[in-house]
Amino acid sequence: MTWVPVADWEDPPVGRAYIVNKKIWNEEKQEFEPRVFIRVNCTASELRSEAEWMTKQFGPPKYQGSWWVQQLTNDMWMADKLATFWYLKHGGG
Repeated sequence: MTWVPVADWEDPPVGRAYIVNKKIWNEEKQEFEPRVFIRVNCTASELRSEAEWMTKQFGPPKYQGSWWVQQLTNDMWMADKLATFWYLKHGGG
């Protein structure tokens, strides 16, 4: 008999995720730098829950920092490296 690993996870609590290329101002270099962000659209309650988890893991949100939220549109923005951890939390991507 062969043992087969089974992964058990819930789907990410999101409607849509988008890859977004942005140019962010670098104060030290005094120039714009290209950066990749993942924008995830959530419900209002999911956004609160996910923002709480992100704050515990990565510190408070900062606009155009490593992550931030837009409550008006229920979007959470993450730098591509942080998004990797977020997707692992939700069992894949």
